[in-house]
Amino acid sequence: MLMNIPTIETERLRLRAFEGRDLEPYAEMYADELFVRFLSGKTLTKEQAWENMAIILGHWSLLGYGIWAIEHLGTGELVGRAGLLNLPGWPDVEVCWALSPKFWGNGYATEAAKASINWAFREAGIHRLISLIHPENRRSKAVALRLGERFREQITFEARLTDVYEVLNSERIKKE
Repeated sequence: MLMNIPTIETERLRLRAFEGRDLEPYAEMYADELFVRFLSGKTLTKEQAWENMAIILGHWSLLGYGIWAIEHLGTGELVGRAGLLNLPGWPDVEVCWALSPKFWGNGYATEAAKASINWAFREAGIHRLISLIHPENRRSKAVALRLGERFREQITFEARLTDVYEVLNSERIKKE
């Protein structure tokens, strides 16, 4: 592997680089209409899921930060993905999370996103993070608020209304 993607362990989760073995469960997530509802709204084929994983790994190479696969420590199952995203045209570095619906309601999104934020502020030197959230996605808004993010504004992003939440490193340091 050409890049050094750090592994982070939390109480219940391991955030790690995507691997070939993740393709099947990742493709299953992206084939689920409930999973993609507030993302692009479009399911992905297995080949498109592979391309998405490749983009995620390339993001790490190009920017030195990115999205991790979330693995359940107890079972080794792929729970979803979380981390940092800043594709061309993005308004700023985003802390993002997306979990397989079968893992919703366990606090895993908050746990993984909190680890991502801490890593971004401590290791990557990022000072501001945003989350781009569909206005109807109450679950993600609740996660953002638990992470200490605040509603900033509503923008049109990728031709859709999007709520922008943000957290600043200076605010995070005061809370810890």
